[in-house]
Amino acid sequence: MSLARLSPVLFLLFGLLFSADGKSGIWPSSKIPPATDKTSARILALHLASRGGENPLWLVRSLRLEGTLQEGRRDFSITRTYRAVEALHETRERQHLGWTYRSYRATDGSAAWERDLLPERTSMHKVSGLERDLLLLEAALPFLFLNYEEKGHRFVYRGEVRFAGRDAYLLHGYLAWGMEIDLHIDRKTFRILNYRHPVRVAGEKVLADRMPLGLRKENGLWWETGYDFRIRGASFRTVRYTAFVLNPELPPELFRPPESSGVWLRKQGVTREPADR
Repeated sequence: MSLARLSPVLFLLFGLLFSADGKSGIWPSSKIPPATDKTSARILALHLASRGGENPLWLVRSLRLEGTLQEGRRDFSITRTYRAVEALHETRERQHLGWTYRSYRATDGSAAWERDLLPERTSMHKVSGLERDLLLLEAALPFLFLNYEEKGHRFVYRGEVRFAGRDAYLLHGYLAWGMEIDLHIDRKTFRILNYRHPVRVAGEKVLADRMPLGLRKENGLWWETGYDFRIRGASFRTVRYTAFVLNPELPPELFRPPESSGVWLRKQGVTREPADR
């Protein structure tokens, strides 16, 4: 569900929040470094160690998370299924006025697509622009720092800061698909305090904080249990995970792009009816 679908009241709220300086808060222009600097690499290595170690994380080939998503007055049940290290299939469902609303979106790490299933089935369509970037980030997040240099991600150390009352290291990331993020990493525990990245509100790009709600240990590894999404301290979305399944068996078609299965005709901009996924 994109921010573009938020209620007009929330649009007004965020418009007021950003009217003070008229700025969108997007990063100043900077040159992408050829490689991650040594300080950032050391901090990220210590972060992976704090999660349980890089080698055990490599053994996780798939992950299924179940939980809830709250956005304004709307509550969804969600299931996110990951194939390491960059594929995601997400299903959302909510009940409203006696109707069941269900949709899904997915990415194989390159293409991204979505479709409504209930109460009416719609044609599958392409996800592009910032919404695609955010879906790719969602897909990569549990495994973002594994082999990051080879995947094309670069990180730059920006110094020590205070975040949410804690001493933190600030790293700026240039992700392989063109997105930029900030990471606030706790100086003592090396756990992630915050991911800062762009979102779109009322047609404008602004920066939002994605703050982990907590950690849960599964199979010797620590996983983030959800996120509180905030813009200048105002929460607009909360995700909570209640069930974790490591290495579930996954059907290959779950992450198959529509182009390869013949259900998406990119040039004509039309679709054929595929099997449910």
